[in-house]
Amino acid sequence: MSESDFWLILAASLCNITCAILGCFLVLRRMSMIGDAITHAVLPGLAIAFFVTKTIDAGPMFVGALSFGVLTTVMTQYLGQSRYIQADAALGVVFTILFALGVLLIDLVTRGGSVHLDVNCVLEGELVYILFDTVTIAGVTMPSVIPWIGLILALTLLFVGVFWKELKISSFDPAYAQAQGFSVNIIHYGLMLLVASVAVAAFRLVGSILVVAMLIVPAATAQLVSSRMLTMLIVASTVGVASCIGGYYSAVALDTYVSGMISVCSGLLYLSVVIFAPGSGVLARLWQKWAFQLQIVEDDVLLTCYRIDERTGDPQTRISDSQLRELVNLKTSSQQFLYPWAIRWLLRNDFLFRHEDGVYSMTDAGRARGQNLIRAHRLWETYLDEEFALPRDHVHEAAERVEHYLNPPLQTDLAESIRSTGLDPQGKAIPPEAKPREN
Repeated sequence: MSESDFWLILAASLCNITCAILGCFLVLRRMSMIGDAITHAVLPGLAIAFFVTKTIDAGPMFVGALSFGVLTTVMTQYLGQSRYIQADAALGVVFTILFALGVLLIDLVTRGGSVHLDVNCVLEGELVYILFDTVTIAGVTMPSVIPWIGLILALTLLFVGVFWKELKISSFDPAYAQAQGFSVNIIHYGLMLLVASVAVAAFRLVGSILVVAMLIVPAATAQLVSSRMLTMLIVASTVGVASCIGGYYSAVALDTYVSGMISVCSGLLYLSVVIFAPGSGVLARLWQKWAFQLQIVEDDVLLTCYRIDERTGDPQTRISDSQLRELVNLKTSSQQFLYPWAIRWLLRNDFLFRHEDGVYSMTDAGRARGQNLIRAHRLWETYLDEEFALPRDHVHEAAERVEHYLNPPLQTDLAESIRSTGLDPQGKAIPPEAKPREN
């Protein structure tokens, strides 16, 4: 890694960490687009700062842009509280008007050609350009934007550390925070001030458009994999740094814009989490759905075997695979596909036994599980019959759907709530709860 590579990755990472931390609170507060509004609405501040000072130095530009960032927040909050204007409409009105004003002012103040204040550079940014504006601190020459970003990151960490409890409560339940005496407005405006600060500082790195990706995408990614606030901040920061490193080297390899590639990498990381996240990812949900459908087929096989044993009075009744497949009544193609898998699972877990002639019978564990399933089915039929007076030919189908969800505690509650003497609406006995034998 060359020295220039190090400074570019460091600057982008510091910016992305700051954005990720602040973005977590924006996402939780459902204020994701306020970052977009602020980054666009500060353009008039840049133009006015140049018009007053006749310079594009970082200090005046930062003050001018930050002033309009705060103005955007105040105007949006004020208009959003009006009963005549919805909050999202207020946000759209403020930032579009200020953004258009900023583009117009930048065009007006640069017509003389004495300075190059490019609108495209402001909107899109170019990370490599920070190498041409350096500052020496403690004998180390670095891009001048790094101290600014470092200062904003330090202020962000200080703000989060001091107001940690207030930020958490006001992010999840603003009404409760206000009832507890917390100054919700101070927390809100402090957070928006930091968002405006990092948005201004990020102009020279990724522009006013792509900074929105830094604010929102790492936070949204972290929200998918974490349910704790501190973990969410750490994951979002990690995603931000990873997207900076991956984006920079990808941009070098493809000879394209670094800022744009960083945003693309952030999006790819988000997409990967959406697909592969444990518990909430697309693949995890598909697996859960498949596993539950498989469980339903397994339950139906055991219920069928138990009913056959009940009718014959023989707990060792044998049934062939073809007979069992027909009696289980596999209604859908997915159930037909899962049936062989269900049989393998039941055999492997000792719920079914396959005899030498290829026929099946239930084991003690399978009979206990089947008994509990038939108990859930008949308890629910009885409950529907007693509480809702449904026609008795209507309760069976409803019970077939619910029997897979009724665990032993729910079955106990149902048994205590019904008035039946132990018979279901069809006059069949409701068996007691079966306790699986311990090996």
